Amino acid sequence: LKTPMVAIILGEGGSGGALGIAVCDRILIMENAYYSVISPEGCAAILFKDRAHAPKAAEALRLDAPNLLKLGVVDGVVKEPLGGAQEDPAATGSNIRKTLREALKELAKSKPDKLVADRYASYDSGFGHDIERRKTGFLQLDALVQKKLGEPKPRSAKQEYLENLLARYLH
Repeated sequence: LKTPMVAIILGEGGSGGALGIAVCDRILIMENAYYSVISPEGCAAILFKDRAHAPKAAEALRLDAPNLLKLGVVDGVVKEPLGGAQEDPAATGSNIRKTLREALKELAKSKPDKLVADRYASYDSGFGHDIERRKTGFLQLDALVQKKLGEPKPRSAKQEYLENLLARYLH
């Protein structure tokens, strides 16, 4: 597509869908949403063979909007009304509209062929439009997860498969 592509994560962005929207020109996330290639439960099940470690995995994954923005995984956070988006749908819609317009206004400055070329480059690198920022963010996130979770149990075939899949995507 030679048109700007902007994804907005409204609630839970995870698994293959998370990988799929990573090729957009900009990734925005609602203030109370999360975005990760694996759920905390899935992460805990793979690393510890026990889903009871999901809270520990969630903390280590840093999959909340402020952390994802800081790490460069997403490009912007859409503010939500007090109590969450469901408390004031009109205000939520207004905030989405404003943030989306800002992203599209920025992207409209690029020629269509440049958008496509940048998208291919970001897809090939696996890190989005700001490749170096995202790469640094993912590496920092990996180090944080390792530090928080400590030494995992021996790797399973499923874990090796997921690691290989992620390695292909990220390299």
